[in-house]
Amino acid sequence: MQPEHLISRFSEIRTMGRTFITERKSQNLSPKTIIFYQGEIDLFLRWLEKRQILALKDLQAGDIREYLTDLGNRRNKGGIHASYRAIKAILRFYEFEYEPENWKNPINKVRLQSQKPEPLKGISIDQLTKFLEVIEGKHALRDRAIFSGLASSGLRVSEFLALNLEDVDVNTGTIRVRHGKGDKPRIAFLGKEARSALKRYLKIHPKDVPAVWTNDEGERMTISGLRYSLVKYSKLAGIGKISLHDFRRCFALSCYRKGVDIFSISQLLGHSTVEVTKRYIAINEEDLQQAHLRGDPL
Repeated sequence: MQPEHLISRFSEIRTMGRTFITERKSQNLSPKTIIFYQGEIDLFLRWLEKRQILALKDLQAGDIREYLTDLGNRRNKGGIHASYRAIKAILRFYEFEYEPENWKNPINKVRLQSQKPEPLKGISIDQLTKFLEVIEGKHALRDRAIFSGLASSGLRVSEFLALNLEDVDVNTGTIRVRHGKGDKPRIAFLGKEARSALKRYLKIHPKDVPAVWTNDEGERMTISGLRYSLVKYSKLAGIGKISLHDFRRCFALSCYRKGVDIFSISQLLGHSTVEVTKRYIAINEEDLQQAHLRGDPL
């Protein structure tokens, strides 16, 4: 059992964590962002508790480095950077909100190796064609509309499954994403083939259900349910392991290869910067050759 004075001090750091989350909520951040902060901060505070570091003012740069090193045993570089951002946020909040006397923020001494992520390949056009061709069964119309729609729109899976009938114009292909990442609305589009697949599906869609994509119970389809279909069809197509996010990457690379500028691609994907978009564009030797042919002055 911990000494009484340690329990008291630990409750102070837990209170600090709750106060920080309340402040984040007051900024009208998205629920996903709040959940991210809650998870990362709770994990960090529990680590501090085990080492009896029970007040933020007692935290040293070496402690943060040790925590991130421990985290590296079970997370990749992206996960470590995510935790670092959360720790940095709560320490900056503590610094500016409480202005602790004679305290220097230890996060200023902690540096991480910059991330240089490789472009993500996604699913190729040939693989996509094979995948769509093997879709069969009682949900064939729905599933073909879903997967062709994911590839054609470039939407995140969560955005796609959240669509209601009123959000999609099947004639123009215009999609209104009401709550994108960071709770930002935007416009996306469906191409001709995806619109045709959607129209065929909507002929059997239950009229009294607002959600576009539904399961056997007439409820909104879940990501886990969609992932089950993904695994089934990818095996039938013999294209190996793919993810739901690969359809979004396929859209981005297809846009690039057809000459769409990266800024427009970034807007269609709902990215905050084009730097994020660059990760979706896995350029190969053939792409470079085609770029040279387009740019060769002779």
